[in-house]
Amino acid sequence: MAYPFLPQITLQVLTFNISGHGQFSAAMQLYKSNAYDDPYIAPPTLQSNETLYVGISLLETHNSTFMVVKRCWGTPERAHDHPRQYPIISDYCRVPDSLGGSVKVMGNGEGRKVKWEGSVFKFIDFQQVWLHCEIRVCFGDDCRPVSSCY
Repeated sequence: MAYPFLPQITLQVLTFNISGHGQFSAAMQLYKSNAYDDPYIAPPTLQSNETLYVGISLLETHNSTFMVVKRCWGTPERAHDHPRQYPIISDYCRVPDSLGGSVKVMGNGEGRKVKWEGSVFKFIDFQQVWLHCEIRVCFGDDCRPVSSCY
């Protein structure tokens, strides 16, 4: 069954403070392929048999800074705390049955960029999907989650 996937795509750079450690900026983008080199610049219409390719990057950091994705989820509206949520990554690990079991996470905690992919999904009675992720920044050593996650 084909259906449109119409995410709101705007590059929103989030800047956040961690007391005593500094200020960090991160960006999350939806890409056209698993090469992660060509991001969408306008909302695409994706079919049910297609794949989401999501990249999250720390911007303007030092080589000793690492990022780990703690949690990712989808909502049918912009609000990250919307009551209808679809979990994709939880407690640093992919949710096993999420997106039909298709979720793959690459590079989590190994550097300044994390990539994940999974099957296209939608919320019944809604036309849009908003993706959200919570990240953690680490210093000096990698911050990979336990290997049993993946």
